[in-house]
Amino acid sequence: MGDELSFWTEGGESTVKRLLGCAMIAVMPEEGIEEALQCLKDILEFWHHPAQRMLPSTPTIHHTTAKVLSISERPDLIISE
Repeated sequence: MGDELSFWTEGGESTVKRLLGCAMIAVMPEEGIEEALQCLKDILEFWHHPAQRMLPSTPTIHHTTAKVLSISERPDLIISE
């Protein structure tokens, strides 16, 4: 790469990471810009809509009582060629 970037900033680690992301886009070769922007768009949509990431709720289990009315035995299965 060979590029060097120096900057002063007020803010925490998150601010520095955001600035580095912008710097990476700025020095990216032209061929990668479209893909990078599409990936960033997908990531933004994922994190911007938290309801879509929620796991499905646990199924409700219902207890039912039943009465056996009859019992039958199934005949053997015979396979002939």
